[in-house]
This record gives sequence, C-alpha cells and structure tokens, in this order.
Amino acid sequence: MKRLFRFVCIAVAAITVISCSKDKNDEGISNLLVGAWESTHYYDSEYGKMIEIEDEADIVVVKFFNGGTFYIENTYLGDYYGTYNLDGRTITTDIEDFVEDVDISFYVWGVNSDSAYLTVKINGELLEDVMFNKKW
Repeated sequence: MKRLFRFVCIAVAAITVISCSKDKNDEGISNLLVGAWESTHYYDSEYGKMIEIEDEADIVVVKFFNGGTFYIENTYLGDYYGTYNLDGRTITTDIEDFVEDVDISFYVWGVNSDSAYLTVKINGELLEDVMFNKKW
C-alpha cells in the first residue's frame, strides 16, 4: 500500500514541485511549473540516501498546465487529473475521482527550469522526498 501511495504522490508531487515559492516571482515559478515532470529519485531512509528509480514501471510523469490543473501518468492505480493550489512553498492538491479519501501535499525545497526536489506528505505525514527532471 505504501508503494502504491508513493507513486501516486510522486506524480502529484511533480505538480507542486515547480510552482511553490512566494520568495520568488510568482509568475516565474508558475512558468517553471508548466510542463511534464518525471520522477528520477526518492529518499530511502533505510540507506540514508537518494535512490535512482531504475524500473520504468516506477517512474511517474506529472504534467502541469496553465490554470492550476495537472495530469499524473503511470501510477499503480492508473492515471489521474485534478487541480493544485500553491501557498508559499506548500502545494495542496485535489485529485478528481481518487479511489480513497487522501490529502496529498508537497513542500518544495528547490526548483529550477530542469529539476525539482520536494517532500511528499499523505494526510500530513511524511511519505518521502522525491526528485524530478523536467521533460518539456
């Protein structure tokens, strides 16, 4: 179950990765967010380091669009879409037709035009840290 949520969250996290920083120009962050983001690494607390996601089946793609909508591909539960809201460095999501009542949010530690690093939380509890690369 944790693995399932991890991949759903990774996808949703990508959404938030690029758009959450009031420290920077909101328009600039918004422009960075729009595009497709692919999960590349996750933090493994057992080993204390980032682990590369090597199995293509485990790579999640999140696409952010102008207007606050997103689309997540390649999760174990299927593909999802919804809306997101950015408040400072925190991104909250509303996933349409999600199979369970789950609150998924992200904290953006860093983002640029090529990559993003964020923390994924489910129901307010830490799930994991994830890195994404921008595809387009």
